[in-house]
Amino acid sequence: IETGRADSMKEALQVVDRRVQTNEIVDAIRTANDAICQAIEVNAARVAMLVAQGFTKLSQQMNTMSQQMNAIGRQVERLSDQVAETGQRQIQMQQNLQLSNQELMGALRAKSDESSDQLMEDVHYMRRLAENAEIRRRNNV
Repeated sequence: IETGRADSMKEALQVVDRRVQTNEIVDAIRTANDAICQAIEVNAARVAMLVAQGFTKLSQQMNTMSQQMNAIGRQVERLSDQVAETGQRQIQMQQNLQLSNQELMGALRAKSDESSDQLMEDVHYMRRLAENAEIRRRNNV
């Protein structure tokens, strides 16, 4: 009434009422804003923590996978070396077999001129050698 914004006491009370309501609304908005900001901060911190944990786990898994891949690589290298070594052994065995076949053919050619009695004596001699070798093997076991 003194400032001229209301003509009667009733109007003045209504203006004051509106002012109080407005202040209450502003306070409620400030309180809600503070609660929302605090919830955002807490949840952002949680998200940051979960992301950090996720990246830590991912890093650990990647390290483990890297170690496994290195181990697999070493095994592949060893297998490759073994395959190469086996191939070389096979080549050596084929060469030895060829030499043995050549020696056998030479021995057969040499024996082709001998009599059957001499050949039978040679067979008996080889059989005795094999039997003696088998006896030695059994006795050593």
